[in-house]
Amino acid sequence: MFNRFFIEGTTQTYALPEHTSNAIQLLIKWVYTQKFHLAQREPLDGSVLNYLSIKNVSIKNKEDQALVELWVLGDKLLMPKLQNDVAREIESLFHIYE
Repeated sequence: MFNRFFIEGTTQTYALPEHTSNAIQLLIKWVYTQKFHLAQREPLDGSVLNYLSIKNVSIKNKEDQALVELWVLGDKLLMPKLQNDVAREIESLFHIYE
């Protein structure tokens, strides 16, 4: 689409207005590293994960929502590996918080 006569080829941009910046940021990081860098997995005090703090719950909720949205975006962009990686990440996070 960027090399043809589509509008994206002319502008060299592709808009995803129905997706949040959190999901797009996860997508971009995943494209380069094939990993998800989630703040909810980072220790708050440098040693032990504090899953019960209010701050971490807010971060968790935003990141969880972004992961679900990213799975949908992976479907839209025909990226099954991304979808599979997102599903594994969600399952991994589920086991941490169950």
